[in-house]
Amino acid sequence: RTPQGNNTSAIGSAKVSEALRQALSKAPQGGNYTAPTTLDSIERINHYERVGRYPLYVVVGLDTGEQLASWRLQRMHLTAYLLIVALAMLGGSALLYRSWRRDLQSQQAIVQAGKRSQALLRTSSDGVHVIDARGKIVEVSDSFGAMLGATRAELLGTYLGQWDAGLSSKDLAALYPPIVPNRRSKFSSVHRRTDGSLME
Repeated sequence: RTPQGNNTSAIGSAKVSEALRQALSKAPQGGNYTAPTTLDSIERINHYERVGRYPLYVVVGLDTGEQLASWRLQRMHLTAYLLIVALAMLGGSALLYRSWRRDLQSQQAIVQAGKRSQALLRTSSDGVHVIDARGKIVEVSDSFGAMLGATRAELLGTYLGQWDAGLSSKDLAALYPPIVPNRRSKFSSVHRRTDGSLME
C-alpha cells in the first residue's frame, strides 16, 4: 500500500531496493525482506511472489512502524508493570528490614537488661532467690548461698522444700498456685543451712 500522489514516475520503473535484489538472488520464486521501498522510502516488512513463469513479481508490504506499534505499547505496559512490582518489592524489603532491626534491637535490649539484672542479683547483699512455678530455683544471689553455706552453683536447680524448714511439703504445694506474675506475695518461713542449723 502506498500513499496516493501525482508522481507517476514509479509506474513501469525497474528501480527496486538493494534488499529486494538480494532476496531475489537467494529465493527467486518468493520470500520476505525488510527494507524501505523506493516509492515512499517507508520501511516495510515485504513479501514477494513470482507470477507463474513470467518475469513479473507481486510485492506486498506492511508498514514496520504500524506493525510494531502494538508490540511497543505492550512493551511499555510490561516495563511499567515490572517497575511497579520492583518498587513494591523494594518497599516490602525495606519494611521487613526495619521490622527485623526493631526486633533485633528489642532482643538486644532484653539481653542487656537481663545481664544488668543478673549483675545486680549476683552482687546484692540481700538473700535473693528466684523460683519457678514448681518451686525450683532458677536464679539466686551469692549472698543467699553464703547464708545457707552453699555456693550459687549448688543451689541452682534445687527445690524450695530441700532447704525450707518452716513449711511442710503440703504447705509448699498449696503455696505455689496462688503466686501470680507481677503480683506481690508475702509469707514467712525458716531456712535450713547445709550444716543443719536453722536461719529465720
